[in-house]
Amino acid sequence: MNQDEIRDELVRSAQRWARTALDAYFEEPVDQDFAVHHMAVAVEHLAKGCLASIALTLLADVRPSVEDLLVLGGQGECQLNG
Repeated sequence: MNQDEIRDELVRSAQRWARTALDAYFEEPVDQDFAVHHMAVAVEHLAKGCLASIALTLLADVRPSVEDLLVLGGQGECQLNG
């Protein structure tokens, strides 16, 4: 996946999580814990999409491995897990 594809997938994922959060919030009875958790994941994925649009290496862990940096820098295979 290239940078644009990763960004787009993260934005689509954020939309899916937000939709499930809103569905849970508007259900009767309201499942606030579920809604809040899912909206938080949506915000996380949207933020990661913004970072990915700048540079994929911004998605790296605080102490990334060389392999992580190679993958995020486009020099290895990329697999999104979640």
